[in-house]
Amino acid sequence: KLPFIKVFDINSCECKSSFIHPDSAAVWKICQLSDGKIASIGVDKEIKIWDENSYEVKQRIETNQAQMRCIAELKNGKIALGGFSGELKFFDYKSGKLEETIKDIDCSSNNSMLYYPQKDLLLVGGLYIISLINTSSHEIVKKYVTLLASFLKKSEV
Repeated sequence: KLPFIKVFDINSCECKSSFIHPDSAAVWKICQLSDGKIASIGVDKEIKIWDENSYEVKQRIETNQAQMRCIAELKNGKIALGGFSGELKFFDYKSGKLEETIKDIDCSSNNSMLYYPQKDLLLVGGLYIISLINTSSHEIVKKYVTLLASFLKKSEV
């Protein structure tokens, strides 16, 4: 069974289109890019950039990580990916190049990434740690221990 992506009108809640995500058993996350294109990450280890009108895949970027579950667009054509691997990766989606990898980032909660363009900060949520990252310098600004980590008394947090 192939996974479908459905596009809904945000005002009317009508399904405007649906299409098959090729070569993938699961689609983890989708985001719309500022240029109108659509980006997705799936179990196939690829970032796919879709045309917003034809819904055809226009670009594929290999991530080499099946565990990437979160995707967010940053400024200047950059994409951040995170997942169960404990890594946060920054890609230039226009060139398809990996720019940097930050290790020891808890992004174990699906769909747990939010970009604040006004401050150029990325909030990355996990089960035990929530990290705030400066996306220009790729530096961790602050880490917050989650309630679950406090409850479990995680010594490594």
